[in-house]
Amino acid sequence: IMVIDAIVLALLGSIDALLAHGAANESDEGFTFPARYYSFDVAFADKRADFFILDTHVLASDPAQRAWIKAELKASTADFKIVVGHQPVHSGGLHGDHPHLDETLLPLLDAYADIYVSGHEHDQQLLLTDRGTPQLISGSAGESRDTNAIDRTVFSTAAKGFATLELSDEGLRVGMVDVDAGRTVFS
Repeated sequence: IMVIDAIVLALLGSIDALLAHGAANESDEGFTFPARYYSFDVAFADKRADFFILDTHVLASDPAQRAWIKAELKASTADFKIVVGHQPVHSGGLHGDHPHLDETLLPLLDAYADIYVSGHEHDQQLLLTDRGTPQLISGSAGESRDTNAIDRTVFSTAAKGFATLELSDEGLRVGMVDVDAGRTVFS
């Protein structure tokens, strides 16, 4: 029920209400939203992954967030640096590219990150930046929309599904799962 409450708050457009809800329910394992942007790490075997969660809606107009992500990425010594935001930088989907992220976020991704994960589009895509940083878009769990292959596209589908990230000693592996087919359709 706590997650449903959070979704209702999000639909009402109150980020402050979501932050207050997260602070009041810190022990709720199904809901984590400690700040507009934050990081956490996951350790496994002898490796570590740092996750950097961004508020991409305001990144271009938020110098404090831009300074934070640059400093955090630069200082990270993790084996994997995974940046997560709502909007993709580039996309062959309905919404297309987000120029404000191309200008503010893409240089940091290319310099420091191993992958950028986003949603926003109701499809599944894996794209590469000009410098080869993977951009994973996975936003088709509830509804799907058509997508197009663009010059950066490695994989794209309008099928309902979700993505997986597998971190191991060998590296980072992306998987795209088609829920109707019940299998991984790209890895």
